[in-house]
Amino acid sequence: MEKKKLWLVMLAIALVFGMVVVGCKDDNGEGGGKKLTITGITGISAVTVIIGEEGDNFVAGGSGTVSSGSVTIALKNLNADYSLSGDFSGGGNYGIMLWPQAIQSGGLEAMGEPEYLYSSGSTISFANETTTVSWSGFSKEE
Repeated sequence: MEKKKLWLVMLAIALVFGMVVVGCKDDNGEGGGKKLTITGITGISAVTVIIGEEGDNFVAGGSGTVSSGSVTIALKNLNADYSLSGDFSGGGNYGIMLWPQAIQSGGLEAMGEPEYLYSSGSTISFANETTTVSWSGFSKEE
């Protein structure tokens, strides 16, 4: 009987440990969706981005704080009302619009026109889990 209790305790500990490991997020505390990393940033402390195709076909967005000249943004699905929800897991070639600030209290819709575009509006591939671009690739909108 004593051996059965010991095995039950060991089984319970293994089950709890397994559930903790499966339930954890990745190393940087973000979810499992796509991410955008921007490197070489100077002069700003936060960014908000929206990615999308030509016209108003926006698919994802997010916001992050700049640290040591870079930011990694966990992209979220962009809904028709410009709210963000769920991890973005899509792929494709998209343009990047950027605001040099965190998302305002009124949400993305209240932020107005983006201040920067990546490579004058050209698109980049979001096929990998993390897409990395350089701040020098962004141009200020006039």
